[in-house]
This record gives sequence, C-alpha cells and structure tokens, in this order.
Amino acid sequence: MQHDVNLHSEILDLPDYFWKENKVEPLYRMSMLYMEMNPRTAVLNKRLDLLRELLKVLQQQHENAHNVKLEWVVIGLIVISCVLELWGILKDFIGWKSKVGTIGL
Repeated sequence: MQHDVNLHSEILDLPDYFWKENKVEPLYRMSMLYMEMNPRTAVLNKRLDLLRELLKVLQQQHENAHNVKLEWVVIGLIVISCVLELWGILKDFIGWKSKVGTIGL
C-alpha cells in the first residue's frame, strides 16, 4: 500500500493536464496546500510503517509457536523411542531370565 501511495499515485505528482494548461496550475497547487496532501501522506506512511512492524511481530510470534509445537513433537518421539528401547531390553532380560531358570532345573 505504501508503495502504491508513494509511487503509483498521481495525487502527489503534478498531473499531466497542467503541462498543457499552465494557467490553472497555481490553483491546483493552492488546493494541494489547502488539503495538506504532503502531511497527510506522511501520516499515512507512518501508520503503514506501524502496521508493517505489527505484522512482523505477529509473524514472529506465529513462527515461535510453530517451533514450540515442533520441539514437543521431537520430545515426544524421543520419549517413545526410549520407551520402546526399554521395553525391548526388559523383554530380552525376562526372556534370558526364564531361559536361565529352565536350564538350572
């Protein structure tokens, strides 16, 4: 929006019409001064800058929340891997113990 206001808008520039009609150019300039177009565009640019900063903060917050979710997924996968590994070790230990017990009889 700021790009459109500053570069593509004919509000801030002298329209092509006044290249041909030089007599009414002072009237146009007086009306621009009366409507305070330059200060208004400066205020608009400041507001757009604030909105851009706000959107940047919101984007960073969203990215941080997404990163936290991914970290919890990784932690959960590590916990599941540890539980499965412990289960395999206990299963092997119980199987080895039962084999030792049957050999001794």
